[in-house]
Amino acid sequence: MAATGEDGTGAMDSEVWERLPDEIVPQILSCLPWWSNLRLRRVSRAWKTLLSDPKFLTHSTPSPAAGAPYCILRNSAPFTIGDLNTGRWNELKDFSSTWGNGFRISATSSGIFLMHKRDPNVNFLVNPLNRTQRMLPPLPKLEDQLVVAAWHYPMTMKVEENPVNVKVVGLQFSDGKLTRVYVYDLLRHSWDVVSDNVTGKNFRAVQSSLIVGDDIFLLTPSDQLFRVYRRQLVEIPLPDCSHEGLVIKHIFQHKGSLMLANGLWVSKPHPQVELWRFDGTHGSWQKIREMPERYAVELENSKDLFKVDAEGDVVGFGCFHSKVLVLHNLVTSEWWTMDQQDLACNFAGVQIMQTLWQQTKQFILGTP
Repeated sequence: MAATGEDGTGAMDSEVWERLPDEIVPQILSCLPWWSNLRLRRVSRAWKTLLSDPKFLTHSTPSPAAGAPYCILRNSAPFTIGDLNTGRWNELKDFSSTWGNGFRISATSSGIFLMHKRDPNVNFLVNPLNRTQRMLPPLPKLEDQLVVAAWHYPMTMKVEENPVNVKVVGLQFSDGKLTRVYVYDLLRHSWDVVSDNVTGKNFRAVQSSLIVGDDIFLLTPSDQLFRVYRRQLVEIPLPDCSHEGLVIKHIFQHKGSLMLANGLWVSKPHPQVELWRFDGTHGSWQKIREMPERYAVELENSKDLFKVDAEGDVVGFGCFHSKVLVLHNLVTSEWWTMDQQDLACNFAGVQIMQTLWQQTKQFILGTP
C-alpha cells in the first residue's frame, strides 16, 4: 500500500484506497483524525457517502471527555486548526477556500461554526466536517434601524441535542442603542423576539451575549451583566472587586451554569485571574478557581489585553501577539500551557483571536 503520513493519509494513492473493500472503510475512518476525513472525501464515492452519514459520524467521533477541545485560529489568509492534545497544526484548505474571503468565525458550538461578514444580514451556520450549511434569515428591520457593523452586536449560539436544534442570539440596534433581542431557532428557521423593551437601558454597546439553558445574558463594556427575563432586562451584580486597576471580564457556560472569568491588573505586570460560578437559586457568585502565578506570568503584557474563551470543560486564556495559550480543565482542575502560532490576526481592521472548538457530534445542516 502507498506510504502514509502521521494521520494515515500523507502520500495516498487514490486508486489503491478506492479499491479497499467497503466493509473495512468505517473501521479505517473511525481511527483517523477528523481533518484527514476532509481530504478523504475525494478518494471515492463510497467514502464521501459514509462521511455524510450522521449516524456514522456520531459513533466515530470522540466524546467531549476524550480530550481538550481543538483550537481554531483565523490567520491573515487560511483557517488553521491546532490540536491542544498533540500541539500539531493543520490548515483547513477546503474550508478556507470557501470561507476565507471576508468571513470570520463569530461563535462555535458542538462542531458548528457561526460565520458572518461585515454585512449584518449575511450569517451562516456551517459544519466544516460534512460541508453542510444553513444561511440565517435577516433580522426583521426596524423603521429607524441604522446599518451597523457586524461586530457591534456580538452573536452567540447554542446546540441542543434533544431534539437536535441550534439557537443563535441576535442583537438589534436602532439610533445607536440596543432595541431588541432575538433568538434564531434552526427547527423553525426564524427569528423570535425575546425582548423588545430595552431602549430604557440606553445600551450603546454589548461586549458579549450568552445562552445558558433558556436564559440569555448580556455583558456590557461597563461591566454590567443583564439577564433577559420575560421581555425585561434584570441586572445581575458581578462579584465585587475591591482593588483599583484594569479589569477584563468574560462570561461563558459550563454544564448549565453561568460562569465568569475575571482578570485584574493591580500592581504586577501580569493579571490576577479568577473563575466564578453563579448560583441562580441564591443569586450569588462563588469563586471556584484562581490561576497559579506561574501560569499568570504567561499573560504578562503591559500593552495587550488577554482573550478568554471556553468550550466543553476547557477554558483558554491568551494575550494578543502572544505565542503561549494558558488552558484550564474545570473538571480535573488541571492547568497547562501550549506554545502555538501568533494568536492575533486582523479582520476588516479589527484584531481578533482564536476560538476553542470541541467536535462532539456531527449535525447535518440543510435547506429548511
